[in-house]
Amino acid sequence: MTSTPAPTPAAAPTGAGSGLSVGGDNGGAIPGIPSDFHFTYYVQRMLALIESRWYKPAAPEGSKALVRFTISREGRVSRIELESSSGNSSFDRAALRALYAANPLPPLPPAYARPTLTVHLSFSE
Repeated sequence: MTSTPAPTPAAAPTGAGSGLSVGGDNGGAIPGIPSDFHFTYYVQRMLALIESRWYKPAAPEGSKALVRFTISREGRVSRIELESSSGNSSFDRAALRALYAANPLPPLPPAYARPTLTVHLSFSE
């Protein structure tokens, strides 16, 4: 039997200078993640996997795209959509492609009670 790490206090995880961050503001502990999701280790792993698939095109400084997607209990990514465009179609497409390429993500933590997790992810230059 594998033990699941306990929920950890939320600090807004980012991709450590990568231009990826959990974006949006829904009033939760981590902006862009529901307030009942306290598994920062999962968010950090998710960001690392998506970042490894993101090939940033040249874009003006300050470019930012916000993407929304849903993760199933098994880690399958669905309902990927651009919430806010950067104004640069190449940059927007690269952000969306990163999510398709990172699919599937790791399964959601067993201690998370809901069947899916909706994430708002910001890609910025």
